[in-house]
Amino acid sequence: MPRWVLLDVHRVEATVLHPGDVAWALRRLRHHVHNPWRLEVHRLDDCPCGENLIRWTLQSALRALPGRSRAALRAIIKPLDAELRRRTVLDYSAPPDWPWWQQRRPRGARGHGA
Repeated sequence: MPRWVLLDVHRVEATVLHPGDVAWALRRLRHHVHNPWRLEVHRLDDCPCGENLIRWTLQSALRALPGRSRAALRAIIKPLDAELRRRTVLDYSAPPDWPWWQQRRPRGARGHGA
């Protein structure tokens, strides 16, 4: 990431998130994209947020960043989102008002209500 984006990310982490949250979320998203079955494991944890926390963190950063920095971070996230969509399927049991990433499940996995 260019330095000017990192400066904006640090400002957002200091005011909206916590220091290091964006880097953590990007690392975790890269990991989960390549192993979507781990997404399902997180849904079974005591905290139902799991992978949702990862994507929510990035979404919060995107909302808070200024235009150019938002575009730069979105350019990093976009191919990861595309790969996540490719490796997962729509979970028809997920509420339709949830964000798209919460409505996905690994291919071959049962839905929440199944």
